[in-house]
Amino acid sequence: MLMVLVGAGLAAPAQQPSEKERQRCKALNDHILQRALVSMDLHHMVSPVTGGGINMPHMAQLFVRAVRDGCPDADALANDAWSFLDSIGERLLKDGKRVESRDDNFRMLRVSAQSFLTVARPLLEGLEILPRDSKPVRIAASDRR
Repeated sequence: MLMVLVGAGLAAPAQQPSEKERQRCKALNDHILQRALVSMDLHHMVSPVTGGGINMPHMAQLFVRAVRDGCPDADALANDAWSFLDSIGERLLKDGKRVESRDDNFRMLRVSAQSFLTVARPLLEGLEILPRDSKPVRIAASDRR
């Protein structure tokens, strides 16, 4: 069963990384995140815990950059991503069509950012792609159901 999970990319061997491995992975991830501002061609980041690449779509890379820069919540992540996308003239797609409205793009980005914070961020902290943060993720009142 373990071989099937690893083969499907749902599990990976883990290690206690050395400080040297952490620094090397951080340097490569820093380069990948810097490149995310000029290109969408890299789709992985590296984890010192697994010793390998972790699939990371471009939007998730933008959210990782924003979290590392101190963005505390989904609104801040969405604003940061929107600023970047707007600066290069990019828009999100919905049902295969380009979404032109800033408000519609922001709403879609906010949903993605909230999912990133609640699902991806804890995993990325465990993989040491993001530093562990002792502060809990802030959830706006409109997010509570």
